[in-house]
Amino acid sequence: MYEDILIKRLNSLYMDLTCKSEEAENLVNFMCTSLDDKRTFLKDLYYRDHAPVKVLNPSYTGVKGGKKDIEAEIISISEGYDSFIKKLGNQTSDILSRHSMALELFVELLSMPEPYSRLLYLRYFKGLDMDEVSRITFMSKSSCYRKIEKGVELLLKRYMLKDEE
Repeated sequence: MYEDILIKRLNSLYMDLTCKSEEAENLVNFMCTSLDDKRTFLKDLYYRDHAPVKVLNPSYTGVKGGKKDIEAEIISISEGYDSFIKKLGNQTSDILSRHSMALELFVELLSMPEPYSRLLYLRYFKGLDMDEVSRITFMSKSSCYRKIEKGVELLLKRYMLKDEE
């Protein structure tokens, strides 16, 4: 893992970690509802306007002519729905993946030695600015910057060791 990716994940740690399961659940429910809507819509489109038999009485002579390629229209609509559903699935997977990575990162952050775990916790999980972090930890801002930088390096080394295993 590269340092810039780690920093990006740290910056979005709280948001990714607290992603409510409702968000993913709502996307999955919406996806299922959309699949049902697709089936219903295609049936309505076909049977309402393009069914091969409009009336059951063969003596009816009021059928108007004109040919339309309903199959191409239905295929086009179906492909559009499939693309839409695929995007929803990708969004759901992305949310769950970010949550899983954030949880792993948070556990690693908490298991670091003091003062790095506390500084990284305050800075990235709580989202405090450097003035607040230095005030809470009774350190100068320059010390906070250095120790946070060192903490990120240690965290990066932990991830590199995990990748080697």
